[in-house]
Amino acid sequence: KAAKRISGALVDRGVAVLRFDFTGLGESEGDFADTNFSSNLDDLLAAADYLRRTRQAPKLLIGHSLGAGMAASYLSGNGQQGIQGFIAIGLSATAADEKMNSVLALEKIRIPVLDLYGSRDLATVLRSVKARKKAALKAGNSNYRQLEIEGADHFFVGMEDTLNSRIYGWLKTNFEKQPR
Repeated sequence: KAAKRISGALVDRGVAVLRFDFTGLGESEGDFADTNFSSNLDDLLAAADYLRRTRQAPKLLIGHSLGAGMAASYLSGNGQQGIQGFIAIGLSATAADEKMNSVLALEKIRIPVLDLYGSRDLATVLRSVKARKKAALKAGNSNYRQLEIEGADHFFVGMEDTLNSRIYGWLKTNFEKQPR
């Protein structure tokens, strides 16, 4: 639901958006229990390929929760490939799966990154705040910005306007012309 609200607000401000749900999540078909890292990455690659074939290559990746982790993993393993910015919302880190460790991924990402989380976010998100920032500094990413939204939970319920305002403000600051 958070991604749907964010994409709607960006569209209202004139930013072209392609939003999708991973298999078995949100409005997608299938069973999430049947997915894994590779199949989720395939979903992300298929969405980017669809956009590339029907409009233009994506210039900005925005992910929430699992989507943020998948986007970070994609960017760290495939290079930036024309991607000009990354907005991670509710990004956590896990040592259980090196492929999905956002801290390791952020050590390789050098494009502008906005790392947003709520002060009442999931414990896994809050525990990795300092490590994520340290990883971006290790990468030499001077365009990394980490913002806590006071009072927000993992889904930013009741904080949608604040979240959207922070995202749009970051886009205006980091891109002369917002990615479309």
